[in-house]
Amino acid sequence: MLIGATGCLVPLGHKTTLGHRHSAEALALLDLPDTTRDDVLAELGPPLWESHELRILFYLWEDSLEWYVIPPAELGLHPGKSTSHPQRWGLFIAYNEHGVLSAHEVCPIGRESPEEACAHWFSRVKSGR
Repeated sequence: MLIGATGCLVPLGHKTTLGHRHSAEALALLDLPDTTRDDVLAELGPPLWESHELRILFYLWEDSLEWYVIPPAELGLHPGKSTSHPQRWGLFIAYNEHGVLSAHEVCPIGRESPEEACAHWFSRVKSGR
Protein backbone atom coordinates (compact mmCIF):
# COMPACT_ATOMS: atom_id res chain seq x y z
CA MET A 1 0.00 0.00 0.00
CA LEU A 2 2.89 2.36 0.79
CA ILE A 3 4.41 1.87 -2.69
CA GLY A 4 1.04 2.68 -4.29
CA ALA A 5 0.90 5.94 -2.35
CA THR A 6 4.51 7.10 -2.76
CA GLY A 7 5.81 5.30 -5.83
CA CYS A 8 9.05 3.44 -6.13
CA LEU A 9 12.23 3.25 -8.24
CA VAL A 10 13.91 -0.13 -8.61
CA PRO A 11 17.43 -0.06 -10.12
CA LEU A 12 17.82 -2.70 -12.84
CA GLY A 13 21.53 -2.12 -13.51
CA HIS A 14 23.64 -0.76 -16.31
CA LYS A 15 22.84 -1.39 -19.95
CA THR A 16 25.28 -0.83 -22.80
CA THR A 17 23.41 1.19 -25.42
CA LEU A 18 26.21 1.83 -27.93
CA GLY A 19 29.42 0.01 -28.76
CA HIS A 20 30.73 -2.93 -26.77
CA ARG A 21 31.83 -2.96 -23.15
CA HIS A 22 34.51 -5.63 -22.76
CA SER A 23 34.49 -7.91 -19.73
CA ALA A 24 37.09 -7.69 -16.97
CA GLU A 25 38.35 -11.08 -18.13
CA ALA A 26 38.96 -9.79 -21.66
CA LEU A 27 40.68 -6.66 -20.32
CA ALA A 28 42.99 -8.73 -18.07
CA LEU A 29 45.14 -9.24 -21.17
CA LEU A 30 46.11 -5.56 -20.96
CA ASP A 31 47.91 -6.11 -17.65
CA LEU A 32 50.09 -8.97 -18.87
CA PRO A 33 53.74 -8.17 -19.58
CA ASP A 34 54.75 -7.93 -23.24
CA THR A 35 51.16 -7.77 -24.54
CA THR A 36 51.21 -6.37 -28.05
CA ARG A 37 48.88 -4.35 -30.23
CA ASP A 38 48.27 -7.49 -32.31
CA ASP A 39 47.31 -9.43 -29.14
CA VAL A 40 44.76 -6.72 -28.31
CA LEU A 41 43.27 -6.76 -31.80
CA ALA A 42 42.99 -10.57 -31.68
CA GLU A 43 41.22 -10.46 -28.28
CA LEU A 44 39.11 -7.27 -28.47
CA GLY A 45 38.61 -6.90 -32.21
CA PRO A 46 39.14 -3.74 -34.22
CA PRO A 47 38.96 -0.45 -32.32
CA LEU A 48 36.55 2.34 -33.18
CA TRP A 49 39.56 4.49 -33.95
CA GLU A 50 43.35 4.20 -34.02
CA SER A 51 45.96 6.92 -34.08
CA HIS A 52 49.10 5.58 -35.74
CA GLU A 53 50.84 8.87 -34.97
CA LEU A 54 50.16 8.69 -31.20
CA ARG A 55 50.04 4.85 -31.25
CA ILE A 56 46.68 4.61 -29.44
CA LEU A 57 43.79 2.19 -29.90
CA PHE A 58 40.41 3.62 -28.86
CA TYR A 59 37.26 1.65 -28.00
CA LEU A 60 33.99 3.44 -27.13
CA TRP A 61 30.71 2.48 -25.52
CA GLU A 62 27.75 4.14 -23.81
CA ASP A 63 26.13 2.94 -20.61
CA SER A 64 22.79 3.91 -19.15
CA LEU A 65 21.32 3.00 -15.79
CA GLU A 66 17.90 1.35 -16.13
CA TRP A 67 15.14 1.72 -13.56
CA TYR A 68 11.72 0.17 -13.12
CA VAL A 69 9.44 3.04 -12.14
CA ILE A 70 6.25 2.55 -10.15
CA PRO A 71 4.61 6.00 -10.03
CA PRO A 72 2.33 7.06 -7.18
CA ALA A 73 -1.21 5.74 -7.75
CA GLU A 74 -2.78 9.21 -7.69
CA LEU A 75 -0.87 10.18 -10.85
CA GLY A 76 -2.69 7.52 -12.85
CA LEU A 77 0.49 6.56 -14.73
CA HIS A 78 1.52 3.03 -15.63
CA PRO A 79 4.67 1.40 -14.24
CA GLY A 80 7.50 0.88 -16.70
CA LYS A 81 11.20 1.07 -17.43
CA SER A 82 13.15 4.30 -17.55
CA THR A 83 16.73 4.92 -18.58
CA SER A 84 19.18 7.53 -17.35
CA HIS A 85 21.10 9.82 -19.69
CA PRO A 86 23.84 7.71 -21.33
CA GLN A 87 27.45 8.03 -20.16
CA ARG A 88 30.18 7.63 -22.80
CA TRP A 89 33.25 5.58 -21.88
CA GLY A 90 36.54 5.16 -23.65
CA LEU A 91 39.11 2.40 -23.45
CA PHE A 92 42.46 3.92 -24.38
CA ILE A 93 45.39 1.62 -25.14
CA ALA A 94 48.84 3.03 -25.95
CA TYR A 95 51.62 1.00 -27.48
CA ASN A 96 55.28 1.76 -28.20
CA GLU A 97 57.17 1.75 -31.49
CA HIS A 98 57.60 -2.04 -31.17
CA GLY A 99 53.85 -2.60 -30.75
CA VAL A 100 54.10 -3.49 -27.04
CA LEU A 101 51.50 -1.93 -24.73
CA SER A 102 52.76 0.95 -22.63
CA ALA A 103 49.56 2.24 -20.95
CA HIS A 104 45.83 1.68 -20.84
CA GLU A 105 42.83 3.18 -19.07
CA VAL A 106 39.05 3.15 -19.07
CA CYS A 107 37.60 6.57 -18.35
CA PRO A 108 34.43 8.57 -18.98
CA ILE A 109 34.53 10.93 -21.92
CA GLY A 110 32.31 13.75 -23.04
CA ARG A 111 30.97 14.35 -26.53
CA GLU A 112 34.38 14.92 -28.08
CA SER A 113 35.46 13.07 -31.21
CA PRO A 114 37.68 9.97 -30.96
CA GLU A 115 40.62 12.05 -32.21
CA GLU A 116 40.08 14.71 -29.53
CA ALA A 117 39.54 12.12 -26.77
CA CYS A 118 42.77 10.32 -27.69
CA ALA A 119 44.76 13.57 -27.88
CA HIS A 120 43.49 14.67 -24.44
CA TRP A 121 44.18 11.26 -22.91
CA PHE A 122 47.65 11.06 -24.47
CA SER A 123 48.49 14.55 -23.19
CA ARG A 124 47.33 13.65 -19.67
CA VAL A 125 49.21 10.32 -19.60
CA LYS A 126 52.38 11.85 -21.06
CA SER A 127 52.37 14.61 -18.41
CA GLY A 128 51.77 12.09 -15.61
CA ARG A 129 48.47 13.64 -14.45
